[in-house]
Amino acid sequence: MNDREKYHKAVIRQQHERDLATGTPVPYRITQALDSRGLEGPEVDWACGVEEPAVDQWETGELVPAPEQVKLLAKLTDYPISYFYWPVTEQGGPGFMCTDDGCEPMWFGPPPEPEPLAEVIAWPGRTAEPEPIEPRQDALW
Repeated sequence: MNDREKYHKAVIRQQHERDLATGTPVPYRITQALDSRGLEGPEVDWACGVEEPAVDQWETGELVPAPEQVKLLAKLTDYPISYFYWPVTEQGGPGFMCTDDGCEPMWFGPPPEPEPLAEVIAWPGRTAEPEPIEPRQDALW
């Protein structure tokens, strides 16, 4: 491991420690991490060291997980601890979630609003409605 990699790991470790000491996990991030890994049910609560339905209450914001529980959640979902503390923006946007195994594309934040359908505009000199086509009498079929 070179000096640059050591520095990068030290910065990430400091960020994790700061997040655990000062922040509150974002419920949306907990849901997104669990859903992206297909994790649900009482096994998730057990793996995080709590009783059912504590993780469900973390997802709704009724309960706040302790720092040790966030560490277990990060280990279970293979997401970095700091991921659970990132704020959710109003817009959201595409991005990548990277782990030691590589990166995968993700959408961060609330899902985007659907784009409005395009308006049909008539070609100059024509109407927006197509003209009916009369069948030809001399057609072969």
